[in-house]
Amino acid sequence: MSDYTSKLTADGIISDIIDQFEIYAEIEAVFPSSKQTVDFGNLITPVDSKEAPEVSVKFTKPVKDDVTYTLVVTDPDAPRRDNPTLGEVAHALFTDLNLDGSENSIGKWQKIDFTKVTTILSYIGPGPPKGTGLHRYTFILYSSPKGIKVTGPSQENRRTWGSGIPGFGVRDWYKKEKIEMTVLGANFFNSKND
Repeated sequence: MSDYTSKLTADGIISDIIDQFEIYAEIEAVFPSSKQTVDFGNLITPVDSKEAPEVSVKFTKPVKDDVTYTLVVTDPDAPRRDNPTLGEVAHALFTDLNLDGSENSIGKWQKIDFTKVTTILSYIGPGPPKGTGLHRYTFILYSSPKGIKVTGPSQENRRTWGSGIPGFGVRDWYKKEKIEMTVLGANFFNSKND
């Protein structure tokens, strides 16, 4: 098991949110004002992560040419990690990312230009209720076959990824919508309001 995979497994990202996957990309997210960088479970306060981060992707192996890239941010810990009965909260959903997953791009960081993507859900920062402990805010990069329309919940219906079903999350959302999605990479930070 790689160090990357072990970090995602140790905090339950692999299992609670996504299935085991083959790593194709690394994700770096930096919050501009606070200069805090998302780093596999580090603690970032809600104040320091309230504005949309700058996100970059580095491919570690080539991806098929004919794909669309999608980035999500989700919190699986509502109302709290030890009792996540409400399901995941969608914190962002962007698709049609202008990324190059070819052999020539391997090992090079590519900053996502959010002015040139399709924004389904704009980023909202952490808002864990007081006293609910750590919440895992998870960035996941997906690929899907080009031509597949990626849809999502409305801005007003982010809880349970728009399903209204307790325990429902991003993995359930794309299966329900019959969107073929492949996880390429993930990263996350913890935040709390105590």
